[in-house]
Amino acid sequence: MPRLLVSALLLSSCAAEVAPRAEPGDPRVMPVGATAALDGSFSEGDGLAYAWSVEPNDGATLTDAASPFASFTADAPGLYTLSLEVCDAQGRCDVAETWARVDGAPGDTSRISDWSPEEFAGAESGAGRRAEPL
Repeated sequence: MPRLLVSALLLSSCAAEVAPRAEPGDPRVMPVGATAALDGSFSEGDGLAYAWSVEPNDGATLTDAASPFASFTADAPGLYTLSLEVCDAQGRCDVAETWARVDGAPGDTSRISDWSPEEFAGAESGAGRRAEPL
């Protein structure tokens, strides 16, 4: 019986040591003025606090930035970096980035499949790049 208790204690203490991991979702291509749903709910960790940010932030709007489910709207074309920072109750944090390419005029019907792989996920885009922890 004591072995079972020791095993349970070891498992629970190991589980508490898992550091948070931010998961901001896939890159996207969208028209000016469209609203994109951001989903950070696949981030890992217990009791996470969420903080979304966008660069450049001129002409960009984030709604519910302290939620795993934020919204992003851009009023100007460009390449926007969307960052998600998650922190647990112990103060451990992780940051990861994705991006949004905003093209065309409002109502543009371009789809993500209209872009070549070089345009969609080129080395300069930083798609899937993990940011350095703060």
